[in-house]
Amino acid sequence: DGDLLRQNLPDDGSVQIKNITHDFGTLVLAGPSARDILSQLTSADLSSQAFPWLTSREIDVAGIAVRALRVNFVGELGWELHHPVAGQLAIYDALMEAGAEHGLTPFGMRAMDSLRLEKMYRGWRTDLTTEYSLVEAGMQRFVRFDKNVDFTGREALADQAANGAPHSLVCLEIDTTDADAIALEPVCDDAGNWIGSVATGGYAHTLGKSLALAYVKSDKAVAGARVTVEILGERRPAVIHTEPLYDPKNERLRS
Repeated sequence: DGDLLRQNLPDDGSVQIKNITHDFGTLVLAGPSARDILSQLTSADLSSQAFPWLTSREIDVAGIAVRALRVNFVGELGWELHHPVAGQLAIYDALMEAGAEHGLTPFGMRAMDSLRLEKMYRGWRTDLTTEYSLVEAGMQRFVRFDKNVDFTGREALADQAANGAPHSLVCLEIDTTDADAIALEPVCDDAGNWIGSVATGGYAHTLGKSLALAYVKSDKAVAGARVTVEILGERRPAVIHTEPLYDPKNERLRS
């Protein structure tokens, strides 16, 4: 990404690139009690009216200025807190202290990966790759074709948006008890014909189900359709879903 940005910088110096990787960090606070915990550490109004879902604010947390984004990758009420690295430990300690009475506990990437599958959130470099377009990934709502801005692949992407794409990303609920799909497992229709491949998969602990995100032929991407997924050499039955299995209306995120 850095190479692509640098190669396309304007020659007049009006735009510059600075690597701030070591200057800022991010902590994610997510869960039903996120607002109760964070409100103990900030003077900002965290209500949904003042701080709606999918918005960003500059607020103070434990006396440190942070950029708070009301988004997260786990499908619950919560915030991303982008902060100066120098203040990271102070913010973390303050959050853990304020959250003790609410049962706050750290969670890792494996847990986050399980939760994001339940929400059908696409993973970078697993579900979102150069193999499939944003239209195939169901992300065309983030592309503004009405803006007078050119970009690589615009014409082909616009054609897919208008006329349909060859593949569509779906969620598979797999009937398996001893192994989960990971990636590249073949997906076949009820007649045994190959229709696509798994992009990523795992166990959804909240739902108690084995899930996978897969790209299948668009005419086969029908909610409720029964397919099979080959796992460890055995075809396991699965059902196609076109919406997230957990909180499909995003009520928890908007709470």
